[in-house]
Amino acid sequence: MSSLKSKTFKLIYALVTAFVITEAILQVSVRYDIGIRLNPIFLYNPYCDQEYWEINSARSNFDDTGLEYHPLLSYKAAGEQESPVTNKSQNSVLIFGSSFTGHKTFQNIIPSNKNWKNFSVPSYGLDQIYTSYEISKTQFPNSTIVIGFLLEDLDRSIFSFREYQKIQYNRKNNLEFSPQNVPVKNKKPNISFDIYLIQLIKNLHSLYSLKFKTKSSTCHIKQKKILFEYFFNSILKSSQALNQSLIIITFNFEEDFYQANDNWRKSFIQNYFSKKTETNVDQKLYYVDTQMLIKEHMKNGNTTLSSYFNPVDRHYSEKAFKLVVDKIIALTQYQ
Repeated sequence: MSSLKSKTFKLIYALVTAFVITEAILQVSVRYDIGIRLNPIFLYNPYCDQEYWEINSARSNFDDTGLEYHPLLSYKAAGEQESPVTNKSQNSVLIFGSSFTGHKTFQNIIPSNKNWKNFSVPSYGLDQIYTSYEISKTQFPNSTIVIGFLLEDLDRSIFSFREYQKIQYNRKNNLEFSPQNVPVKNKKPNISFDIYLIQLIKNLHSLYSLKFKTKSSTCHIKQKKILFEYFFNSILKSSQALNQSLIIITFNFEEDFYQANDNWRKSFIQNYFSKKTETNVDQKLYYVDTQMLIKEHMKNGNTTLSSYFNPVDRHYSEKAFKLVVDKIIALTQYQ
């Protein structure tokens, strides 16, 4: 009997020791640069978990070249959104968005015209795009508003931190949301404590169930949809009051073009704007799905899908961006 107790004790001791040693290695590999660093994707889902971005940001520096700090937006394009426009009758084209409309290639293609202004900033979520529009909207009545975003920018709204700290909208009541984490602090966050071995097991199970496609997760889907509707319901209301035409553009990564990669965001966003264009018949509202734009262009020429993407940063190539800009110009002339 004593022999059995001794073996049981040794087994428990060995398991506890192994757990402690493994956990210590994980803690060090996450928090310190010792030559071997655990990728946070094994611990957390970037579309679901704030902790993923805490770890990811602690390891890298956001490139803020050409940007400057803003207490609500985190960053803004240097020199933009500073003074109101006095000419109330001018027909400007204002672009709000994240890394696609803020991409150097895109900016080089848009007309070099003083009436075209681009307020896009890399890594913006829909909450920051919405806030950027709110700050600027009364300066540009009778103008065209272009809002371009990656489908996954929808997910960014639930976080208070990604590459940098950012604004976060929390529900105030059934109709309103209030901004939190403002003024935004321009500093890196502390990495939250967690038991990484347990988190590793849980997350690997989740990854397996998702077939290792993290963005197919429907985590926080209700919150994401409610925030999306709040932002765009507000934008639609304001743009109509200010006599602004509204062009909504959605961007995609290359994997979205393959049938096996179903993206729930696409159908949700398409349905939302389809209903709005039907009900808001008096409003100049245009929805541009760049995935369809590229597919239509591919039918007319012997080109491969990869030629529409930049292999370095996964964004669109010059050819694809030109399609988008040509579409914007056509819609502004159509009005």
